[in-house]
Amino acid sequence: MKVACIQMDNLSLDPDQNYRTVSERIEEVAASLRPDVITLPETWNTGYIPREGLDQASDTNGERTKRLLGALSRKHAVNIVGGSVSDRRDGGIYNTTYVFDRQGECVFRYDKIHLLSRFGENVAYRAGNTFGSFLLDGVPCTAIICYDIRFPEICRAVAEPPVKMMFVSAQWPKSRSEQLTAFLKTRAMENEIFLVANSSTPPNRQGQNRGGSAIVAPRGNVLVSADSGQDVIFADLDLAEVDEEQMRRPVWADRRPELFR
Repeated sequence: MKVACIQMDNLSLDPDQNYRTVSERIEEVAASLRPDVITLPETWNTGYIPREGLDQASDTNGERTKRLLGALSRKHAVNIVGGSVSDRRDGGIYNTTYVFDRQGECVFRYDKIHLLSRFGENVAYRAGNTFGSFLLDGVPCTAIICYDIRFPEICRAVAEPPVKMMFVSAQWPKSRSEQLTAFLKTRAMENEIFLVANSSTPPNRQGQNRGGSAIVAPRGNVLVSADSGQDVIFADLDLAEVDEEQMRRPVWADRRPELFR
């Protein structure tokens, strides 16, 4: 499966420009690389929790996001893991991932479960309380958002076989850049699946983001990664590696979940 991550900046409280940028970048990547899956970073429509104006800048019920990404996925016959957007619905704002198949259908929605209280995410957003998996070209996949990756419980829960790929959208700060790489490698190894992480770049968050998007194989080796600039990373993944690794080290068969509930 050929996967392309669009590492891009996003302007705080300028959704019109951000939607234009996403449209242009997806058009370019779909035409030039012809991937099976395109991914985006976290909260690309509003930037990272602006202190004022988040309500007005957020999408409503995912309508604008679904209209744009659904049309692009259908036009280019490509799956799109839409990073995440600030999404206003049910009287609150959620940090939400939408996923689209090649026909432009929205096949998955996930609201970020773990909200970083230190930076006020729990004040700006409502936490989600459900998770799950979805199919892209018949391949079982799952998705989480940024801070979620620090919680092995959710990563283990969503990665359970037959899942083969975990997508992570992020706005990861450069001051903890080495931690992101460590988390990605660890989650890939302990769950024996592919990790596809897409983080945003400066100038978002006053230059505090680090980029560092990466694709990691089930054995923890980084197949491709980006530096801190605007970039597109691309890899052609052999999903048979998941089955091979899980047969070589039968972690899932040998675990004893009944002891930890």
